[in-house]
This record gives sequence, structure tokens and C-alpha cells, in this order.
Amino acid sequence: FELLREFRSRKLGIPILHDDQEGTAAAVLAALSNGLRCSGKTIEDSTIVVSGLGAGGMSTARILVAAGAGTVLVADSEGAIHTGRSDLSEDAAWVAENTNPDGRTDDVRGLLAGADAFVGLSAPGIISADDVRAMAADPVVLAMAWPEPEISITEAADVAAVYGSGRPEDPNQITSSLAYPGIWKGVLSCRAQRIDQQMVLAASRAIASSCGTAMCSDYVVPSVLSDELVDRVADAVRTTAEQTGSARAMVAV
Repeated sequence: FELLREFRSRKLGIPILHDDQEGTAAAVLAALSNGLRCSGKTIEDSTIVVSGLGAGGMSTARILVAAGAGTVLVADSEGAIHTGRSDLSEDAAWVAENTNPDGRTDDVRGLLAGADAFVGLSAPGIISADDVRAMAADPVVLAMAWPEPEISITEAADVAAVYGSGRPEDPNQITSSLAYPGIWKGVLSCRAQRIDQQMVLAASRAIASSCGTAMCSDYVVPSVLSDELVDRVADAVRTTAEQTGSARAMVAV
């Protein structure tokens, strides 16, 4: 976080990306958008619990706020992130100020009660099938701890409407590689001066739309091997760079 902030503050005039931050965030937002649609819900009206405040968790919290998510609740190993905590880094303090509007102090399992979606970027086995049962109807569970998820597909099968993980053998493999190859192709093709939140949001929308009419509970993100994915993401990112003035070269389509 500190390195990215320092590089970007110097306005070097080149795009800078940390794939486990922006790449993961774009992939997670795409999976959540489609997963909640499968459950008849929207990001804007949903309560989403994020477990873990490392690189991926931090950027996921930021992109959910930018995307207008209804209520975002974030927890680390000490429990919910809230403004009353005195042990927060500068980045975690931003999360506290911009999420958890009711100041909840539960641990991650307590936060899940009544939530519409869970995003795990933390540690294996930290939630159970009973925790998922306590969520709202038809919950979305994205358990991406590696190599073992926060809850296995076997445990979640009968209680989650949509399940995703980082594992390639499970449906809905959610990984930063869904996003960053296309992001790089897009910014390099137009010689963009930076990679900003609007480009990451555009990449996420492109990932989500790549599922097309085949989108279903077992297909809320495309395969990383999709023939169309990289170009679709690149086109969206390049167009956004041109619209925001970051592009230094217009590309004929």
C-alpha cells in the first residue's frame, strides 16, 4: 500500500498496478454483481461482508464503496473494522470511515447474520455451514483463501445459492488473472498515464458481461482461458482512459 501510494503521488506518468489489489477487486466485484443477480438482488441493496484486510481485501473494500454497495462490513483477525478501534493503519482507518455505518463490533461470523454476500480473502475454515444459514436468503459465498477456502464447496453446497473460490477445480474460479491481462493491454494500447478506479470499475463490468446469457449460479465469472475476455476488458479500460483524459494515443477500433 505504501509503495503504491508513494509511486502514484509522484505522478510518474506511467500506469502502475498491483494485480492482487486492483486485479482481485475487479474480479470480486464482477462475481458479486452476477452472483447477486442470480439471487434476485443488486449490489446497491445488499449487505456484503469482507473477511481479510490484506492487499485483496483492502482493494475489494474500496471498489465496493466506489460501486455504491449498500452496506459493506469488513473484518480482520481482531474483528470488525470500525472507527472506535485504535489499532488501525492509515489504509484500514479509511475503511473504517467509509464502511460499517452502524459501528458494529462483531467478529466475522457475527457480521454474517442477515448478510447477502460473503467475500473471503483471509484464512481457511473460518466460517461454517451454520454461519451461511444465518445469512439472508439465497446468499452469495466467495471463499478465496488459498490454498484452502474459508468454507469448502462441499460444506457450502446446500446453503449457498452461489459459491466461488480461488480453486480451479471449483465452478466460479475468482482470480486476479481475470482482470490484469486485459487491464494492461488496454492501458498500454493507448499509452495511458495511470490506472485509476474508473478503469478498474470498467474492467469489472467487462468481466461480468463476458458471461453473457450463459450466466448462472455456476457461471458468474468467465474462465481465465476465455478467448474473448482479455480483449473485452482491454476495450473497456482503453475507452475509459480516453474518456478521462489519461490516454495519450487514440486507438482506432
